[in-house]
Order: sequence, then C-alpha cells, then structure tokens
Amino acid sequence: MKCTEPLFMEFLAEVSDIPIDATNFATDAIYKLCAISSRAQLNSEPTAQENWKRTKIWFRLWRTGYGKNKPAFKMGNDAFRRGADLEENPFDEHAKVDIYPGKFQMWKQGWLTEKGMG
Repeated sequence: MKCTEPLFMEFLAEVSDIPIDATNFATDAIYKLCAISSRAQLNSEPTAQENWKRTKIWFRLWRTGYGKNKPAFKMGNDAFRRGADLEENPFDEHAKVDIYPGKFQMWKQGWLTEKGMG
C-alpha cells in the first residue's frame, strides 16, 4: 500500500535508478532496495524484513530533508514541501554537545521560509 503514496514514490525515484514512469516502477524499486524477488519474502525472510524496515527509516529521514551534503536550510525547505511537520526537525535543539552547530535553527528557518513565514 505504501507504494501507491505519491510522496513515497518520489522517494523511491530519488533513491533508485529506476525511472518513475517505468512499468512496475514502485515494485521494482522495492525489490531492489530490499533485495527480494517477490513480496512474499517480506513475510518470511528476516533479511528482507530488515531491509524493508531500513527502507521505511530512509523514507522518514528523506521526508525531513536529508540528502547527501545538503545544507540544513535546504533540508528544512525540502521537509516542508514533503509534508514534514516543524516538530520533525532532525537536529537536537538541546544537545549537550552540538555536533551540528546551528543546524537546528537553520533547518527550522528553511522550513518556515518555505512555508512563507520566514
């Protein structure tokens, strides 16, 4: 059912090299990401199940704007466009050690700017 959601399909197109207009695009992308050849394997094979869980985690991260070498501000822009809530900011505002200095605020500002409130 997840494969029919437009946002999930956009994610699959971005993380796979399969064209979104290809026949069976979503199914083929899931098969590739989960290293399976049939959906039945998702019910019976632990490795396939772990790969499916990992794919859903990647989707949640992607939804909040994650991307290779992407600035936090742009991540916030993308997160808003992908339907992420402001509370889904992936950076910790109250971290004892800020390993990503200023990223919480930059992500938030990007999200608010995209929304039109920045």
